Amino acid sequence: MIALNRGGYYAEQLRAAGIPVEVLQKRFRFDPLTYVRLRRKLRECRPDVVQSFLFSANSYIRLPGISPAETKVIVSERCVDSWKSGWQLKLDRWLSGRMHAMTANSASVAEFYRQTVGVSENLIHTIPNGVAPVAWEATAAGGIRQEFGLPPDA
Repeated sequence: MIALNRGGYYAEQLRAAGIPVEVLQKRFRFDPLTYVRLRRKLRECRPDVVQSFLFSANSYIRLPGISPAETKVIVSERCVDSWKSGWQLKLDRWLSGRMHAMTANSASVAEFYRQTVGVSENLIHTIPNGVAPVAWEATAAGGIRQEFGLPPDA
């Protein structure tokens, strides 16, 4: 696993399982040194598939010269990114042809990237989050309030 700026929640678990984790220490929004490190690392290991998550990693991995030509690139989007500025949407549009697939975790995320960014319908695959919603009983709320020492109207 290669991380741009930190290993994240699963880094230690992956290392414990014998999976190498490398953190590239990205310092700025666009860090040329991270670009060079990522390109070098991918050329060394020549992966068959690269999957990235969220704007920074999705942008870096699709930049010209990063991934070897035979590498399949899958980017993953996790939310409707209405916060993105004009330059970020432009960059997403420009890079949208530099991937083999995009995964979205909901229909609304897929729709946002189809409509706002212009990602081709045949590239987007919706894969819902893997945690099923918990059925809540109305009576359970009172017990939870009591367990945490909260007032009945909290």
